[in-house]
Amino acid sequence: MFESRQKEFAKKNNISLEEINFLSDNNLLEEFKVNCSAQGNAGNGALMGLASVLLFFNRFPEIAVEYSGRSGFITHGDTKAVDAYRYYGALIIAVMNNTKKDTLL
Repeated sequence: MFESRQKEFAKKNNISLEEINFLSDNNLLEEFKVNCSAQGNAGNGALMGLASVLLFFNRFPEIAVEYSGRSGFITHGDTKAVDAYRYYGALIIAVMNNTKKDTLL
């Protein structure tokens, strides 16, 4: 579903398929909604992709936590799910930055 929407959008806006994943034009980004879910859809699927976000932002814990939620929202639009992704992201990023167990608990 997402890929077909992406291809249609690229064709409509004369964007190559190689460039579609690297858009920086805010007008285009506003027009093409990347979220594939809705409020009430919750699950743990986005936790599987959390590691890549945390590895990328490991030196910036606050940003890592923010993007943990954003990455989860793309596929699971429920606020509870997004909060859970941010919570797990915060725990994992804290451990990655040598936070002591007693501090986390």
